[in-house]
Amino acid sequence: AGERIWNLKRAFNCRLGLTRADDRLPQLLLQPLSEGGTQGHVPDLELMLREYYESRSWDLETGKPSR
Repeated sequence: AGERIWNLKRAFNCRLGLTRADDRLPQLLLQPLSEGGTQGHVPDLELMLREYYESRSWDLETGKPSR
């Protein structure tokens, strides 16, 4: 039931005009850390989105649910 609700929410947002381009993180979260185990690392948002869409079975180009 949870997955169905998540897909319905996504489908509704797509119907309102939201696209893959709207799936962004705040700029602060895309800054490299100055210390710690991930010092200097910047997450690859495109890779994360692609893997997330694949795990949800969403279209990789549009982000629309396929079911």
